[in-house]
Amino acid sequence: MPIETTGNRMIVVADVQSHGREKLHPTLDSGASAIMFAGHPSELIDLRENKAGMGTDAGFGALVGRVNLLTVGLAQFQNIKVLLAREPAYWDQIEDGVLPTGLFRALYVNNKKGFVIFNPSPRKN
Repeated sequence: MPIETTGNRMIVVADVQSHGREKLHPTLDSGASAIMFAGHPSELIDLRENKAGMGTDAGFGALVGRVNLLTVGLAQFQNIKVLLAREPAYWDQIEDGVLPTGLFRALYVNNKKGFVIFNPSPRKN
């Protein structure tokens, strides 16, 4: 799937469904341990958060919610937990959120041609 690069960030398109549905643009992050949406995107898909929150590596609290279906390329994740960062100071640092690369078995990134392949199949000779 195509990637957009902004600075040192690789941005992909993810179709996210909760009580609403929206195409979001999260940043791929090899250091992230959880999917996180920041600010406005969680409102677009009408994501309902749990009462309990949790801390993040960035030093602020985030609410926890669940997404019914997250589709990135051909990969689909159902009923997956996400963090909702409501701290405005963080919103300008990322696009719509963060998508950990650890969600995928493997990925191949071609920066020169601007695409990523999630869970590539081994080549058969």
